[in-house]
Amino acid sequence: MKFMEDEKLQLLTQNLTNQTVGINRIVNGRIECFSCKRGQNDKKASYKLKEKYAEEDANIEQQSVRLITDLILTLNASFPDYDFSSVSPSQFQRIENPNLALSNINNYLAEFASYNKTSFLPNLWKAINEVINLAECEVYEYKGEIVSRGNLLWEFHYFFSNKSLKRIVFFSCNQTHVSIQNGEFENLEEEDSDIEAYDMDIVED
Repeated sequence: MKFMEDEKLQLLTQNLTNQTVGINRIVNGRIECFSCKRGQNDKKASYKLKEKYAEEDANIEQQSVRLITDLILTLNASFPDYDFSSVSPSQFQRIENPNLALSNINNYLAEFASYNKTSFLPNLWKAINEVINLAECEVYEYKGEIVSRGNLLWEFHYFFSNKSLKRIVFFSCNQTHVSIQNGEFENLEEEDSDIEAYDMDIVED
């Protein structure tokens, strides 16, 4: 899988990296586009996965093997410190109605978007659509875990696959809880109070 640079997607990823939401929650996300053209290492990994699935399920279709392999290679490319070769095909779920995936993502990011410009989500989907053409995509979700469960609040991992363009856009995001010492929490509360007081002064003026 070849990573395809896109300035707008890279900017969105930056905007979703280590972002504070509320007092003690952190959002981390990435939106990356990959070409399904396979390099030499991808071909070797693909061959091993093909053999593995043939042994586990002799009736699995070649088209399904190709798809699952592409999704696993995308995960490996996006998270190079992890190895997803042992992932089961059952951990990938096709979203029959792609609009449900978009709605689900919007719901997860609604609070984060409220801290940003109101145009954040529309601009996000516009940028994704420009590189993948959402109307032509099949959408899949990886149901496995990537983030440690210790302080994880939620995570999602969606693949937008366009067969005609031979591209996949991978959208992964999570929110974690950060422990805050009492003193730090009090300081944050004081800052929030100051902001609220300032807002009230503006309204009164």
